[in-house]
Amino acid sequence: MEELRRCPQVTLIEGKSITKYELLPDGYLLADATGSLQIRTQLVIAANGAHSGFTKDVANIHMEPAHFVAGIRAYYSGIKGMHPDNLIELHFLKNILPGYFWIFPLPNGEANVGVGMLSKVARKKKVNLKQMLLDAVATDPVLRERFKDAMLQGSIDGYGLPLGSKIRRLSGERYMLVGDAGFLIDPFTGEGIGNAMYSARMAAQQAAACIAANDYSAAAMSAYDANIARVLGPELAMSTRLQKLIRYPGY
Repeated sequence: MEELRRCPQVTLIEGKSITKYELLPDGYLLADATGSLQIRTQLVIAANGAHSGFTKDVANIHMEPAHFVAGIRAYYSGIKGMHPDNLIELHFLKNILPGYFWIFPLPNGEANVGVGMLSKVARKKKVNLKQMLLDAVATDPVLRERFKDAMLQGSIDGYGLPLGSKIRRLSGERYMLVGDAGFLIDPFTGEGIGNAMYSARMAAQQAAACIAANDYSAAAMSAYDANIARVLGPELAMSTRLQKLIRYPGY
């Protein structure tokens, strides 16, 4: 946000939520719930996260339990044994399979710690993900020692992760979806920031091409989907296969 504030070419509007989208012949009319904020634009790049109303209402992409991870996230300080290069950790513990336990190091010495499992599996097994996380740090022989002096910072919160384990159309007439709004989270690691940055860069390049050609049609936007498939497709496909393999620990 601070970087955006320093960009003279960016108009940053805070404290508002765009909930209305109307496609007109010359662009989109965007508005908040009250209509007090209205914006006319030739192109929309939706980057408003995993529960994007634009993704559902306009792109017609909806949550599917087979391609959606239910997750629990907490922040801890004082975890022992962190890698000096701050590499992310994925732990496939017997008591959590076919889910996984993660430790994502943060710049301030803390770590994002969580448990994730496919929504359809979590529903079927009626698992308590919060208790699963607490049990892992308290009873797993390795994690117990690493978390012995660790302190929980704040609350343990739940959220959903829309996975890139299915090919979807992420653009249309005068719009593109990026990051979590485009369901681009890695199916194996649950990590989304890298793919969000990649997709945002490709969307910016596509936007420049559309402006230069004055062409915002769905056909023109399809080049964005082609780039997503070329750059992110192979890794997402591999991660999807790995995600399926962890369901069979005996192999």
